[in-house]
Amino acid sequence: MSALRLGLRLAFAGGREGVARLALASFGVAIGVTLILMTLTAVPALEAREQRLAWHQTGQDSAPTAPDLMLWLAADDHVRGQDLLRVNLAPLGPRPPAIPGLDRLPGPGEVAVSPALRDLLATMPSEELGDRLGGRISMIIGERGLAHPDELVAVTGRTPEELRGFGGAVTVRGVHAAPGSFVVTGFLKILVIVVAIGLLVPVLVFVGTVTRLSAARREQRLAAIRLVGATRGQITLLAVAETAPAVLAGIVLGYLGYLLGRPVAARLVTFDGARFFAADVAVPAASLVLVLVGVPLLAAASTAASLRRAAVSPLGVTRRAPRRAPTPWRALPVAVGAVALAAAGLLRQSGWISQEGVVIQVLVGVSYLLILVGLVIAGPWLCRVIAQLISAATGHVTALLAARRLAADPYAAFRAISGVVLATFVTTMFAGVSGSAAQSPPQRAELRDGVVEIRTGGAARERIRESAARLADSPDARGVLAVHRSGGTVAIACADLARIVTLSCPAGVTSLAGRPPQALASVTKLVEPTEQTATWPISALYVQTATDEAAQERVRTQAALLLPGSRSATRGDLQAFDLRQLRELEGGLRIATLFVLFVAGCALTVAVVDGLLQRRRPFSLLRVCGVRLAELRAVVLLEAAGPIIAATAGAAILGLCASYLLSRIAGAVWSAPDPGYALALGSGVLAALAMIASVLPLLGKLTEPTATRFE
Repeated sequence: MSALRLGLRLAFAGGREGVARLALASFGVAIGVTLILMTLTAVPALEAREQRLAWHQTGQDSAPTAPDLMLWLAADDHVRGQDLLRVNLAPLGPRPPAIPGLDRLPGPGEVAVSPALRDLLATMPSEELGDRLGGRISMIIGERGLAHPDELVAVTGRTPEELRGFGGAVTVRGVHAAPGSFVVTGFLKILVIVVAIGLLVPVLVFVGTVTRLSAARREQRLAAIRLVGATRGQITLLAVAETAPAVLAGIVLGYLGYLLGRPVAARLVTFDGARFFAADVAVPAASLVLVLVGVPLLAAASTAASLRRAAVSPLGVTRRAPRRAPTPWRALPVAVGAVALAAAGLLRQSGWISQEGVVIQVLVGVSYLLILVGLVIAGPWLCRVIAQLISAATGHVTALLAARRLAADPYAAFRAISGVVLATFVTTMFAGVSGSAAQSPPQRAELRDGVVEIRTGGAARERIRESAARLADSPDARGVLAVHRSGGTVAIACADLARIVTLSCPAGVTSLAGRPPQALASVTKLVEPTEQTATWPISALYVQTATDEAAQERVRTQAALLLPGSRSATRGDLQAFDLRQLRELEGGLRIATLFVLFVAGCALTVAVVDGLLQRRRPFSLLRVCGVRLAELRAVVLLEAAGPIIAATAGAAILGLCASYLLSRIAGAVWSAPDPGYALALGSGVLAALAMIASVLPLLGKLTEPTATRFE
C-alpha cells in the first residue's frame, strides 16, 4: 500500500514538467480510446442496418406477426440513380401485420414515404416521380422503418380487389423480422473485422507508447529506489500507480470523445452509398466493458515492460548493448514479392496461365504477402538510409544532429510509422486498381443509352400486352420490345437484341456472353421468335427513349402505374451498381489511410515530446554553446518528418507499381488514382507534420540555461 501511495504522489509531483507529462499522457490515452471505440462500431453498425432491412424481405414464408392476413406487392425501383422501394399492400382484416416506423397502415389511396423521398418529391415534377406512387402522401415513415437516413421508400395502400388485379401480389401472415445476409454477407463482415484489426494495431501501439512517456527517466528513478531496498513487485506497483491517473483520465475523456464522435461518423461514413443512423454507430456493451478494462491493463503491462532492466537489477539501466544496425538484406522480401508479381503479369500476358486459374491466384497472393511483410522488415533499414542521405546531403549542424539521432535507433524511428507504410501501400494499390476498373471498357452486354428495362413482376399476359401498347403510345417512347422467355431460352431477333444492348449477334451465337441486363440473366440459349415462342411468358419490356434523364423517369412512372409490381432499370442504374461497392471500398481505404496517418502523427508527437523531456539537458548545453533555438527546432522536426515523408512516398510509389502489375494481370487499362486520393494522402501527411510542429514551442522553455545545472 505504501508503494501505491508513493506512486500516486510521484504522478502529481515534478512541477510544471510533471503536469505537462500527465496532461500529454491523458490526451494520448483519450485519443486512443476514442479511436478504438469508433473502430469497434463498424460491425455493429452493419448488423443494425441488416436488422432494419429485414422487413423489406417480407414474403409468403414470413413468420406470422398478427392475427389477420395482408396482400403484399413490393418492387425495387430506381430514380435518378438511387434505389427506390415501392410497396403496395391491402389488409385482409382489422388486425393486419404492422410495418416498422408506421403507427398504422396507409388506407386505400394513401401513401407513406420516407423523409428523403419526401424531400426528393419536392424537387421533381410529378410526372417523373410523384405519380409513380399511386396516391396522396399522408404519413412519414419513422426511423425504425428505414435502413439509413437517405433511403427512398414508399408504402401505398390499396383495396384487395385492386391489388389482386395488378398480378404478382402475395398473401403474407407477417412482416419479416429476422435479419438475413442479403447486403452484409459473412465474407463482408470478415473483411470489416480484418480491416478493423489492422486499424486497431497502430492505435494499441500508440496507447502503449503514451503510457511509457519518460520511460528512461522513470527507470533511473526507480532503479535508485530499488537500491535502497525496494523489491521488483514494489517498483512495478509504484510505476503502475504513477501512470494510473493519466490512464483513468484518458479513459473518461476518450469515452466522451466517442459519444461526440458517433453522430459525426454517422454523417460522414457511408456504406453502399448511404449514411448511418447515429443510434446504429454504437459499441456493444461487452466490447465497451472490454475496452474500458483492457486499456488500463494494456497500460499497466506496457509500464511494467518498460521497467525490465530496473526490475532485473538496480544497475540494469546502465547495461544497454547497442542493437545491430539493419542491413540491405532486409529489403529482399519486398524485391522478391515485386519480382514475383511482375512474373505473374508476364505469364498472364504470354498466355501460359489463365486469369481465373489457381496458379495466378497463388502467385498474386504470395507476392502480396511478401511485399506486406517485407515492408515491415525493411522499414528500419529505410530509416537508416534516410539518416545517411540527410547526413550526406549537407554538413549543416541541423542535418547532422537529426541524422545521428535516426541512425542511433532506426528501429524506434520506424516503429511509430509502420502502420502508415502498410496503410499507404494498400490504399494506393487499391486506388490504382479501382481507377483502372473504372476506365476499362465494359466486358459485358449492358443496356444502351436511353433504354429502360421493365421486368414485368409476374403480371398477367393481357395486362402486360395492354401496358406495352400504352407505353408505345407515350410521347417519350421511340419503340417497345417485348421479350418472351421460357426457362433459360429467350426468343428475340438479333436485330432487336442489338438495339437494346451493346452486343452484336453474329452467325452462330446462341447465348449472351459477359453479364447481361437483369431480365436477360442466366440465358442459356437465344432463338428467333416464332408463333410458338409468342405463347411464352413475357419476362420484360424494353422501352427505347431519348437519352435525357427526365424522359426515362417519365417512362418509369408510367410503367409503375400500369404494372405496380414491375422493376425498372437503365444503363446508369446498372453502372452505378457495378461501381458503387468498389468506390465505397476505395473511399473506406482513404479514410483508413487518414486514420493511420493521424495515429502516426499522434505517436510521433508523443515521441517528440518524450524525446524533448529526455534530452532537455543535452539540448540546453547545445544552446548554451551557441546553437540557435531555431536550429534545435529544425533538428527535432527533421528527425520526425524525414521518416514519415520518405516512408509514405516510398509506400505510395510501390503501391502504384503493384496496381499497374495487377491491372496488367486482369487485362485492364491502368489508370492513375484520381487527384482526390493524392489530396487525401497529402492532407494526412501535412496534418501529422502540423501535430509535430505544434509541440516545437516547448523546446524554448525546456532548454533554458537553468536546465544545464547538475545536481
